[in-house]
Amino acid sequence: MECFSRPMFPLLLIVLLLDCRERRVEVSYPFYLDYIENPQAVNLRACSDQGCVGIEGLPGESGYGNGPHAVAAGANRAFIAVEQKQIGKDDGPSTYYYFARRFDPKAGGVAHPDIVGPLSAQDFFARKAEIGLPDLTVKP
Repeated sequence: MECFSRPMFPLLLIVLLLDCRERRVEVSYPFYLDYIENPQAVNLRACSDQGCVGIEGLPGESGYGNGPHAVAAGANRAFIAVEQKQIGKDDGPSTYYYFARRFDPKAGGVAHPDIVGPLSAQDFFARKAEIGLPDLTVKP
């Protein structure tokens, strides 16, 4: 058992601790920026003690492809909003989505939202001023 000698133990502990980093960032309960396997594939998800689920109707990449991923999100009392970019194209244009915050106890909490988007930056910021969409201050 020489391959698991004492000098190797601190290195193994560091590797395990790095792998256990938090992967969820709270936007506003129960909404989080989260990823499944690929840390570049962050998306807005509704999370509970049972786990996280994608938001129905919101485009997202859960694997290793080149789909959209969240780069920012925000919430206020009325709305949840998210900014997305294509994976690998962070210097490219953003698309924006938002939905009204609703709670449905019969559905186990979060109601299936009516997603508005994709919106261009110009359209999103015009709607933000018009109806009071949240600032996109939460980053993954």
